[in-house]
Amino acid sequence: MASLEIYGSVKTSAEYAYRTLEQMVVTLELQPGSLTTEAELQDRVGVGRTPVREAIQRLTWEGFLEIRPRAGIRIAPLEGHDWLRLMEVRRNIELVLARNAAENCTPAARKMLERAGEMMSQAAADGHRAAFVAADKLFDQAVAEATGNCHLVRAAFPMQSHTRRFWMHYYGFNHVEDGLQRHLRLADAIMVQDVGRAVREARLLMSHLQTEATTVVEHNAVA
Repeated sequence: MASLEIYGSVKTSAEYAYRTLEQMVVTLELQPGSLTTEAELQDRVGVGRTPVREAIQRLTWEGFLEIRPRAGIRIAPLEGHDWLRLMEVRRNIELVLARNAAENCTPAARKMLERAGEMMSQAAADGHRAAFVAADKLFDQAVAEATGNCHLVRAAFPMQSHTRRFWMHYYGFNHVEDGLQRHLRLADAIMVQDVGRAVREARLLMSHLQTEATTVVEHNAVA
């Protein structure tokens, strides 16, 4: 089965511009709440005006950018309580993703899951947040590859990216091991196509992420 379009190879300048800008937003290279312009983003991406404009429109629809007439483009700010609201929705979609992935897992998806697990483990050992985020994205890509359901993936993709962005902004790297092991257990259940266990592991992973988000948000509210 070919890779799903949303995660597949870059075929157009617009897709390249989108992926580049999305990465800049998620990794906080474009700071939350900061202002920029279409021309500045075009310079940073290095492609023409039309592809960048298309990418901006897509990122605006997904909630990463805000177009402000006569003021430019604002990188969406980060509010902790939005993270909690996001997780309420994401957890339900992730259970369906896990079920479909376990039911339909392909050799290509297994290979990607194995690679993602190795990358996450190495990044955790190195204490490298950006590398961990990149590996987490590969993990989601592998699950998407396994589902074969482009509609489900398109619903999940922006929420996964928003979660990574919140994590980069708020979360320390001292307690990443628990989350890592939960990802690895989910990957194992999907690879052996144990549907029941995959759904249980996805539920446990989402509960863990929701608990971590709540703890971080409450700490920042008190601080």
